[in-house]
Amino acid sequence: MPVSLIEASLSGLPSVTTNVGSASEVVVDGVTGRVVEAKVGSVANALVEILSDKHLRASMGEAAKKHSEQAFGVDRLVGDHEALYHRLLNERPRGRR
Repeated sequence: MPVSLIEASLSGLPSVTTNVGSASEVVVDGVTGRVVEAKVGSVANALVEILSDKHLRASMGEAAKKHSEQAFGVDRLVGDHEALYHRLLNERPRGRR
C-alpha cells in the first residue's frame, strides 16, 4: 500500500499519482485526486488543475479523507484484523491428527 498517499488522504489532501501498484485503490481519479499517465506533462497538468482551483482542491480533499477513513482508517484495520484472527482460530490445524 502506498502509505504516503493514504497519509495525505487522511489529512484531507488530494493527490496526483500514476497508475502504479495499488495507488488507484487510494486515489479515485477525478474524485479524491488524479491518476495520470507516467509522463511529465500529464503529472504537471494534473497538478496545475488541482492547485489552480481551490474549490476542486477542497472537494477532492474532503472526498479523499472520507474515502481513506472508510477504506484504510483505524476502524477498518481493527475490523480486518479481528476477522483474520477469528478465521485463523476457527481453522483446523493441517497435518496433525
